[in-house]
Order: sequence, then structure tokens, then C-alpha cells
Amino acid sequence: EIVIPEQQINILFNAFVQMLENSFLQHREGLVSEAVFDSYGWTWGMIQTPRFEEYWRNRSSPHVASPDFIEFFEARVQIGPGEP
Repeated sequence: EIVIPEQQINILFNAFVQMLENSFLQHREGLVSEAVFDSYGWTWGMIQTPRFEEYWRNRSSPHVASPDFIEFFEARVQIGPGEP
């Protein structure tokens, strides 16, 4: 079994979220179509894993992303910020 350190997983997830937020911002500006979001694995990719959900709810700086993106993302993946 391959064990990946938690810090490396968090770096991967951070990069993924930043890439997705970039696409979100480009879409909002009319630079890319809604179809760009189809490749992010909303129902089958790493977003749907318990490990990603744990990362999202416990990320150390939950306000780094724009509030608009956080709302968009959480509606898409149907997870929330968890307990305060």
C-alpha cells in the first residue's frame, strides 16, 4: 500500500481548488463556457472522496477563495463548511 503524507495531499487539493477557482473566475468573465466544469469530476473524481471532504471542511484558511467561488463549489459538490 502506498501512503502519501497528509501535507502532500493538502498541496494537491489546494492546487486543484485554485485551478477550479481560476476556471470559475474565467467563466464569470465570459472567457470560458460552462462546459469547462464538466472535466472536474463532480460526481466521480477526487472531489467526491471522504478525504477531500475532510480537507475542504478543515482547510486551514477557508477564506482564501472568494465567497462567490465557495458558494458555487459547495453547491456543486453538496458539501458545506462543516461545524464551526
